[in-house]
Amino acid sequence: MLATIWSAAIAEAKSAYLRALADAALRQQTLDRERRLRTDRISSEKDLQEAVAAQRSAQAVVQQARQHLATLGFPEEHIETLATEAGGVAVLALRAPFAGEILERSAVRGALVEPGRALFTLVDRSTMWAILSIPEFALARVQVGQRVELSVEAFPGETFTGVLNWIRPGETRTRMVQARAEVPNPRGR
Repeated sequence: MLATIWSAAIAEAKSAYLRALADAALRQQTLDRERRLRTDRISSEKDLQEAVAAQRSAQAVVQQARQHLATLGFPEEHIETLATEAGGVAVLALRAPFAGEILERSAVRGALVEPGRALFTLVDRSTMWAILSIPEFALARVQVGQRVELSVEAFPGETFTGVLNWIRPGETRTRMVQARAEVPNPRGR
């Protein structure tokens, strides 16, 4: 978890979801009652069909409210537990989408968070990219999926092995082609 964010929009979305759940439960009870009454021939087919339509509509509102919560960043597991959660805390836990290292943080406690503003820059250094410049005359011997060996001045005498995974179309001005190799970096060097 990187941060927690309080938001009135989150509170409203949670509240709308809980209201939709309560309404759907009430509509389900009404539908169940109408089915029993119809079975006993006390209610009309029209009343039963109206109850079915009302219940479907309520379920659609629940799905819409769930989707809104998912759009705000709530994981499906958390949405499932909202109905049983005590209190209506309007907090979203901001979680990293992958294990990594925080490279940059612009989030500050108590600051306003605006939609679209990056709060953290997270990197996964377990695999690094090597951007290569390949001369035009060597292109015939280079292809995606090919194994590459790299050496860098920072670690003299060491060789790092990777796989070429992208080749950019030719550059006419420099007569060099850029390519990218993925290189495993298990020791973080």
